[in-house]
This record gives sequence, structure tokens and C-alpha cells, in this order.
Amino acid sequence: KKFMEAGYQRELSYKHRDGSFSAFGENDKSGSTWLTAFVARSFKQAANHITIDEGVIDKSLEWLSDHQAPNGSFPEVGVVSHKDMQGGSGSGVALTAYTLIAFLENINLVDKYKNTINKAIDYVYRNTESLDDTYALALAAYALQLADHSSKGLILSKLDTKATTDSDSKWWHKPIPE
Repeated sequence: KKFMEAGYQRELSYKHRDGSFSAFGENDKSGSTWLTAFVARSFKQAANHITIDEGVIDKSLEWLSDHQAPNGSFPEVGVVSHKDMQGGSGSGVALTAYTLIAFLENINLVDKYKNTINKAIDYVYRNTESLDDTYALALAAYALQLADHSSKGLILSKLDTKATTDSDSKWWHKPIPE
């Protein structure tokens, strides 16, 4: 518990006044979409174990909502120093699905951000047919499952077709970028 509390306090040092987060805090010109969504998710999960200021999460989601594109996507606004940390969720449908998950997992704030959420759901749904990347598909499937979207089964089926199986296992692989 002490380590979680220390981590929470340390993470707050990377917060911008506008509610966003970045790798170098106020030393960065702007917060990062991906990192802000990551922190909103992490803080929500940590709230099950330590006291987390809900206002910090809300302000992060507000910043994300303010930076949503008219088409419903969430573009990366800031800089991510270690792009490998994003695991492939750094742009397009993957980043939008990842950010959407941050909103949907903060269930107590879903009503407040309903319009933002609905636009993101629509963007993810409209763009999943062209998705071929396994990780992006998995994020989209999880986001649409959380949203209880009518297409959740179709996306999951598409993801399932990309699985490799043997007698008692199923897994997905992704080529390692060079």
C-alpha cells in the first residue's frame, strides 16, 4: 500500500495544470493523450486500494474530451518518450479505443462524458472493418464490449480469426517492430 501511495504522489508530479499528464510534467509543452488516458485508468484501478482524488481523474477525462477530434477520434496531442510503452496503441483506432476504455472504466463519470464516449464508440465501430492489427483489434473489442455495443461479437469474432491454436492453447502474436 505504501508503494502505491508513493507512486500516486510521484505520478501527480507529471500532471499539468490543465489535467493532462506528460513524461516531464510542466516541462513538456503539452500533455500526452496516451499518457493521460493511461493515468486515468491506473488511478481508477488504484482507487480500489488507496485514496485517489476523483477530481484528478475527472480533470484528466475533461482534458481528453476537450482534445477529441470532430470525427470522434483521439489524436496524440503530446509527445510520448518511449513509444514502445504504448504497445501499439499510439495512434488511430488503437489510441481512440484505448482512450475510450479510460472513460468506460471510470463508470462513475460515464454520464458526464456520454457525448464524448458515444462519438468515440462510433469512430471505433466505423473503423474496425479495416483493422488488421491484432492489438488494435483487441483494444477495439474490449472497448466495444465495455460499451455493450451491438457489434461487440463481430469484432471479437474477427479477433478470434487471427488467433493461433494448438491442442490446448490459443494465442495471438504480433510481429516485433524493427
